[in-house]
Amino acid sequence: MTAELLTVGHLMMLAALFLGLYGLRQVVVWAKHRDHNRGTPGYARARDGRLHAIWSLAAGFVLFLAGWSTPLHHLALT
Repeated sequence: MTAELLTVGHLMMLAALFLGLYGLRQVVVWAKHRDHNRGTPGYARARDGRLHAIWSLAAGFVLFLAGWSTPLHHLALT
């Protein structure tokens, strides 16, 4: 049995990496606009940044775990 170079699990972990990077970018947006008052565009950016950061980091974590710990990690693409 030979080791495959690229598996479905690897692609899932790569997608999780991109979700994590997007989540970190949204954390920066949230931190940049967190001091604005309600009803302003900055407050809306901070709120949306917080929401998108939480969901994308959570989804990236779940996708990474699914790609790493399930049988998909051994399923070759070729």
